[in-house]
Amino acid sequence: SGTQLQNPDFAKLAEAYGGVGLRCETDAEVPAAVRRAMEVVQQGDSFALIHVITPQRQKAF
Repeated sequence: SGTQLQNPDFAKLAEAYGGVGLRCETDAEVPAAVRRAMEVVQQGDSFALIHVITPQRQKAF
């Protein structure tokens, strides 16, 4: 589509709102992030957000 979008660091944004932000850049990081997010939510003290980085697609159509 030609438009280059820049997303914020959603994990840092979650932390700014009092939550726990986790960032995954590889598939291997996802299971540990999900476990940590579940721990946070089960404790009931906060919320968790997992920011999963995916490769940019060359063509969006």
